[in-house]
Amino acid sequence: MNTGRRLNPCHLSKASCEMMASVLQSAPSHLRELDMSDNDLQDEGVELLCAGLRDPQCKLETLRLSGCLITHEGCSLLSSALKSNPSYLKQLDLSYNHPGDSGVRELTDRLNDPSCKLETLSLNQCHLSKASCEMMASVLQRTPSHLRELDMSDNDLQDEGVKLLCVGLRKPQCKLETLS
Repeated sequence: MNTGRRLNPCHLSKASCEMMASVLQSAPSHLRELDMSDNDLQDEGVELLCAGLRDPQCKLETLRLSGCLITHEGCSLLSSALKSNPSYLKQLDLSYNHPGDSGVRELTDRLNDPSCKLETLSLNQCHLSKASCEMMASVLQRTPSHLRELDMSDNDLQDEGVKLLCVGLRKPQCKLETLS
């Protein structure tokens, strides 16, 4: 059974997100992987998609939204949706978007919740600074920590940001296996 859909790049717009949300809300939903990367979804599209993510029928494990013009507002919407339905999502790719440090703050609030099972988070080239490293260090120190892979490559973290991340990496409860 194929449980994933790749819709990248397909010149999808916000309207496609509404249709995908209805698929995620269908009973029973067998969709486990959704890749809508490299489409012009923006925050409005993420908002529409979040209606499906909030639904208890949604069992999505992997969501890829790389290069979809998402800002901190979209991260806030995703964080809220994941709080409503926390059990399933294990991989989230937001690379090549524009969440900035404020978007990471929204996501770390969610990641610090014990019910969050996210194992892989990709924030490659997301206009992040050392402030995001401090927030992610708090996630790495959380018990239980489910995060196994973190990609923060191609951001302006500087040496100070790496030092801040190391605070979390030194903690025994940190289970991170891959750091980019």
